[in-house]
Amino acid sequence: MLVDFSKQNYDELYKRFENTLMFKHFVEDAFGGLSTEKDLQETIEYFKDKDVTRYKRALNQTLDGIRARIAYLKHSTSDIET
Repeated sequence: MLVDFSKQNYDELYKRFENTLMFKHFVEDAFGGLSTEKDLQETIEYFKDKDVTRYKRALNQTLDGIRARIAYLKHSTSDIET
């Protein structure tokens, strides 16, 4: 729900927090819990036309976190099922 809210209200939120350091935390918190390949691709696609200059590192770390969760789930799913 937070991802959907973030996407729907991105422009307003960015405008409100663009001159602060808070927006990077918003990106991390909103998108940081995602864990599927679909989530990763949708997030990359969503941000590709955004000016991410102010929060590029946070976005990259968030994307890396999603990739790590995807890898963990792929690696551990069979162990858990067994």
